[in-house]
Amino acid sequence: MKNEDIKKPGHNEPEFIADKKASDHEWDGFIPKARFDQVNNEKKKWKLAALQRDSRIDSLLEEVRKIDTMKKHIFNLEDEIKKKEEQHAADLERFKMDMAVNFALFAFSVLLLPAEEEISKSGGFRI
Repeated sequence: MKNEDIKKPGHNEPEFIADKKASDHEWDGFIPKARFDQVNNEKKKWKLAALQRDSRIDSLLEEVRKIDTMKKHIFNLEDEIKKKEEQHAADLERFKMDMAVNFALFAFSVLLLPAEEEISKSGGFRI
């Protein structure tokens, strides 16, 4: 019952009080609009905060996945570098050996060339 209905002419004070109590009793399960708006706004803020938090968590999880992928890639690259270093060391040793053999052959040919010329001039080996 509304207050306008209660204050109609013909109602006396005791009836007014009784009607007012009955009217108040009708509104027992309801909350004021201001309180409803306050609670609703708080609820919206908390939902927004939860969405932002979830978004940050998702982005952090994605970053962790990227970091894990990068770690795996780094380990693979380190293994490849070790293998290449071993290969380069083996190639360097082989190159050193080839150069030593080539130098020895060159030195031998330099030493052998005058002897060859002498042999060819003399017409053969002397025994």
